[in-house]
Amino acid sequence: MADLNIDLANFSKNLFLYPKSFFRKYIGERKPPFFALAILVFCIGYGIDQVDRRLGRYDGLDKISRFNHLNIWGVYWINVLIGGIIGGFVLYLIGGWFFNVRLKWSKGTSNITKSRYIYLYSEAVSSVVFIIITLVSMFINDKPYKFGSMFNWWGYLSLTLRLFALYYSVYVSYCGVRIATDADKRRGRIWFLILPVATYTVAYLSVFILIIKYIN
Repeated sequence: MADLNIDLANFSKNLFLYPKSFFRKYIGERKPPFFALAILVFCIGYGIDQVDRRLGRYDGLDKISRFNHLNIWGVYWINVLIGGIIGGFVLYLIGGWFFNVRLKWSKGTSNITKSRYIYLYSEAVSSVVFIIITLVSMFINDKPYKFGSMFNWWGYLSLTLRLFALYYSVYVSYCGVRIATDADKRRGRIWFLILPVATYTVAYLSVFILIIKYIN
């Protein structure tokens, strides 16, 4: 399958727009096409998320000025790439393993290889959005983290896009479970749709509450 001459644009379109068709066609026992690219995208997206969280914590602790040497685009990308490649690959292994655990909890047949494939390609969806947002931010903000940037139009828009990407990646993951595994439908919906959505909702509601308190 991976040896077929597959157009990346059509492959990506299927993943983003027709996930059920994507998993039916590409996810099996053999390595899916563009596996190395998916790993790279996933790792960079993870690196971006981690560095952004770190800068946000520094600001929350009123320490951002002490870390100005990290708040430079060049240094930012070095941290993203180094931390993302190392941490992202570890997350791929652990996240794929836990995906398989949830699959078993959903009365599906254990298959760590397939679980990691579904986990990787569904998470790559949100990673692509994170990367695009960051690239656009380079043209809007002179620093990766700018005080008060969360309260302008781009701050609100980027946060909304991130949240949408996370929710959509959950849906893509659920499609993979429904199409490529034999998980019980009801349990699969709980473990791969309802609980992940609830987790992201609680996390982002906490962020919104902190922002409102900060404004007031």
